[in-house]
Amino acid sequence: MKWDELVSFIDDLMGGLFSLRVLVLGADLESLKGDYEDQLPLFLSARQKQQMTSKLMTLPSQGMITHYKDSLMMNYITFYADPEHVVVFGPFIEQEITKEIAEELMQENHFPISYSLAFYTYYESLPVCRSTELLFVAKTIINKLLHMKSDPIVKEIVLEKADKSLDKDTEQKDYAESIMPLLEKRYEVINQLNLEVQYGNTAKAIEHHLTLKEHLKVIKRNRNPLRNQKNLAFVHNTHLRIATEQASVHPIYLDSISNHYAILIEASTNVFELEQLGIEMIKEYCRLVKKYSLRNFSPLVRKVVNYIQIHLSDELTLDQLAAYTGVSTSHLSRTFNKEVHESIPNYINHARADKAAQMLEFSQHSVQEVGEYVGFYDLNYFTKVFKKYYQKPPAQYQKEHAYY
Repeated sequence: MKWDELVSFIDDLMGGLFSLRVLVLGADLESLKGDYEDQLPLFLSARQKQQMTSKLMTLPSQGMITHYKDSLMMNYITFYADPEHVVVFGPFIEQEITKEIAEELMQENHFPISYSLAFYTYYESLPVCRSTELLFVAKTIINKLLHMKSDPIVKEIVLEKADKSLDKDTEQKDYAESIMPLLEKRYEVINQLNLEVQYGNTAKAIEHHLTLKEHLKVIKRNRNPLRNQKNLAFVHNTHLRIATEQASVHPIYLDSISNHYAILIEASTNVFELEQLGIEMIKEYCRLVKKYSLRNFSPLVRKVVNYIQIHLSDELTLDQLAAYTGVSTSHLSRTFNKEVHESIPNYINHARADKAAQMLEFSQHSVQEVGEYVGFYDLNYFTKVFKKYYQKPPAQYQKEHAYY
């Protein structure tokens, strides 16, 4: 494989697996420092960037992997590809950065605490990766390139904190203060979007999503459009899941949907595809809210429904549920019918059919495996019940609706 083909392959691999930037630089300190400065938050002033970059004083050593960590929790992994080129993975962060952590970082690095929201927004544009996984990839590449018989040594370099004088930089202050209203408006729109999702208001939620998209256009973020959009889509998926959980939708319905969209986000190859996926996610999460929200049920019915969802594959009877809730079978049956407008046996079959439909769409299990997973151990009976609610046998439904 030619050098440029190898670089392209590594970039595609790391972008696809980790949404991570890969860059090949000349093997000199100035090139490395120049790239590091370019990746610092865009609202830092030139003087602030220069002072932070001055802490980077060591090149990676040949035959070794160097893991740089700076005082803002940004990480880079570097190694020599040949005597004249250095490969850089990053920047990335090793954990989700909350607003509280962002504020602590501002204090530790002597930045004004009022700019923590701007930093928090910047961190959302960075991929979250395990350094152990990236180091494994780097070791594998080095072993293949240099034909080493043993794994290369990993050297960790922690860059010093910024100088205290940085908090007096008026250039950074002017930019951060100018962007603050945009960031505050952004989070206001996100909260409105999440609220509409909690009530299953699809049209309103999409309207807020499109408004948010316009706000994001004017906030400086990651320079790679596709990677930036993927990171935003992951955050979007997380926000939608949380909003749906807050609508009292049982997690059993959320796990496969959330994981499914995470896979689709990672596999997307262009920004337009991700934008369309963002709207599709809103529609799907709102559908779950409208169909499965327990918000308006009494505590007794919520307890029964949650128990049924957790024990779908087990034998479920009215006597068993009454004993679990501590009420009589007649009281439980009457209350359940009044609130859910369906008998408990019918509800159990309906819930099993719904879960089966979801699995047929988002998993690669066979029809029989799906049936057994949701509590139908007789394939003929499973087909009969499924057809009652979905007007077609499960095998046909899987063929027409499966994403795989």
